[in-house]
Amino acid sequence: MVLLAAAAAIYAGCNTQWDDHVKVNDQNLQGSVLEAIQKNKDLSTFYGFIQETGYSSVLNGANNYTVLAPINSALESYTNSDQTIKKSIVRNHIAFLTQNAEDLKGTVKMINGKNLDIDDVSLSQEEILCGNGILRVASNVVLPKNNIYEFINSYKDKNMMADIIINAGDSIMDQDKSIQLGVDKETGMPYYDTVWLYYNRFLDVINIDDEDADFKMIMLNDENFLKLRGKYAKYMAQLDDDADGTKTKQVAAESLICDLVCDKSQSEYVAVTGVKVDMSAATISQQYDASNGVFLIADDVNIKIKDNKIKDVIIQGEDYVGCLESNWVYTRLRDEAVGGRDIMLSGYSTPSSTVTVKDQSGQDSTYTISYKFIYGGTSGTNYSRTVNSYVRYTAKLYSVKYNVFWVANDDIPEHYAGDKNDPDYDPEQPNKPCTSIYRVKQKLFIGEEGKKLAWNSSVISNFKKSGSNGIVMVGIDPDMVDERTPDAGVNAGVLQVEQPLRWHMAKAPYYPVGNPLSSASTRDVLSITKACDIDLMVTNSVSSDAASNQV
Repeated sequence: MVLLAAAAAIYAGCNTQWDDHVKVNDQNLQGSVLEAIQKNKDLSTFYGFIQETGYSSVLNGANNYTVLAPINSALESYTNSDQTIKKSIVRNHIAFLTQNAEDLKGTVKMINGKNLDIDDVSLSQEEILCGNGILRVASNVVLPKNNIYEFINSYKDKNMMADIIINAGDSIMDQDKSIQLGVDKETGMPYYDTVWLYYNRFLDVINIDDEDADFKMIMLNDENFLKLRGKYAKYMAQLDDDADGTKTKQVAAESLICDLVCDKSQSEYVAVTGVKVDMSAATISQQYDASNGVFLIADDVNIKIKDNKIKDVIIQGEDYVGCLESNWVYTRLRDEAVGGRDIMLSGYSTPSSTVTVKDQSGQDSTYTISYKFIYGGTSGTNYSRTVNSYVRYTAKLYSVKYNVFWVANDDIPEHYAGDKNDPDYDPEQPNKPCTSIYRVKQKLFIGEEGKKLAWNSSVISNFKKSGSNGIVMVGIDPDMVDERTPDAGVNAGVLQVEQPLRWHMAKAPYYPVGNPLSSASTRDVLSITKACDIDLMVTNSVSSDAASNQV
């Protein structure tokens, strides 16, 4: 009984709050909103529009609406308009739900999906409460604004860029709503009462038809569009393109179009794709206030490519997409690492090394140095020493030359500081390279354009061959930097000259192996001829036999 009484009290309270929310000053009518419009002689023209466009049944129904009805004098110039215009007026003056004066502030969603700015409507103070909503009288008419996509549609036969956007749209069958009526006896194929949907692939990326968005879109005249498309096309060469580069031109055009939709809230022209648009020399020939932003037509627009359209591609080690065996790759939590994590992949190495030292009597004796591996914050034996393993990555690259840097980190002191028993150990320079520094061998294989790297019994295929700078190994001994040339060392010649990757600690804890890579002579140049997703593998090596491609 107590629970029921409490529930009833809460329910009653909610009703009271709702009553206050929709409370109006003048409760004159109990009929429908349509009946209230019909009884007002100053709204006879609007009532005629409602009847003519079929919205009488809507306003006479059970759902609640708020109607901002224009008076006859405001509609005088539209009485001879076609039904399309009359319908647009009706739909732009009816809002969902019962909304009193307190609710009608800022923008209100109308039944046409548009957001109407209430400040654009001159409303009477009187609110007429009806059985299915509220009626307010307006002394003016507000025509619905086009959204950016609707503006573009109006230019489809006059502008190349608009034509590309609109022609990307098509009607597709709604599988869920279409009803199968039977099966054709001759073909055996089902036939449907088909429901069609409009689909445009551009709207998946730049939702310029969204009435709740707020964009600045730049539509280029044909000359400017073709110039920038050609600029983009140089970096977007497509696989299996035809002789005249049709596919490349299409991809370049679509990428350019997406880079011309900017966030209106930003003072600069920064596209939703993150690309900055240079408007410093641009001439804006036309500008429209759309329902979801601003639509501009401009010339002499420019877009910088380097460090703007084409940015550095950074792949973190822990963001791998596959590996040979998950038990051989360990993700560790590390505060110093980007994103707070890193991974360990076994290297081609032994867990210990042997150095020759002099004992107290001056005789040579051997000393074994064991290396520790830390996983999950503890020293343990759960680090895999399995060789012939890989970790796979992917990167979306443009058809351009990239400088490739591969850096690795080692935060285990026993690896990068020489052992005190090592004859080469210098106590004044404890981080100076000496025999006992831990060394591993790893390679980065980069796949050919359009092909995934294939792994078969530790033999890799489909990689960019030596001479194409496809196999990259970074992290050489700093003392060898001066010997590195485009034809030797860890560049294209890595398969001929085997170089160990040494985990090098330089100045501070967790310092990257790539510290010596600041020199221009240590850059690996990767030439991508076709823009596509590129496959990469970090591997550990038993052999660097170029003939077998074994890793």
